Amino acid sequence: MLKNLGMGLGCRSAKQMMHSDVLPKVNAGKCIACGMCTEWCPAAAINVKEHAAIDEKVCWGCGECTVTCPEGAIKINWKTTPGALQEKIVEYTMGVLKNKQNKAAHISFIMNVSPECDCCTYNDAPIVRDIGIAASLDPVALDQACIDLVNGEKALSGSRLGENPGVEDKFAALHNNVDWSVQLSYGEQMGLGTRKYQLVKI
Repeated sequence: MLKNLGMGLGCRSAKQMMHSDVLPKVNAGKCIACGMCTEWCPAAAINVKEHAAIDEKVCWGCGECTVTCPEGAIKINWKTTPGALQEKIVEYTMGVLKNKQNKAAHISFIMNVSPECDCCTYNDAPIVRDIGIAASLDPVALDQACIDLVNGEKALSGSRLGENPGVEDKFAALHNNVDWSVQLSYGEQMGLGTRKYQLVKI
């Protein structure tokens, strides 16, 4: 839920800032100095002489240049740490929910739980059976409940966890270089919600 709120409701520049600690870079060898990027840059941060150059003091990282360059000469630098990304998601979620206390309800469909992020262009077999729908006014509690429900299931045969159906922490088993709990701990620390919850089945 936190990712859907923070990342999903963030603008293009917010998405880039969450994924990267650095701004877009120009590949001078591919740039043909057409100037299209300067026309689309809302911050007027790009100058074109022999090739485009981004003024990092002016650029706010909206990403318009990366999608308008006809030569693909400007690329996003996908450079950050998993922990930093998760903390940024929490911070953007706080911005989304600001002044909406007790005015926003959160619903998660715990179905087709794939081993990779849902923003990937590819997918794989679900790791557990479809569990159902969970809802809460607290997005942190909802995420914790969803994680616990998934971890409480047996992994499906034919999935990437099929050879180890009883693994306790399915997300850690799939991505052992990522501590998923950082996001929830930070969300709780920032006052976005609590990881404690009471599960009521209806």
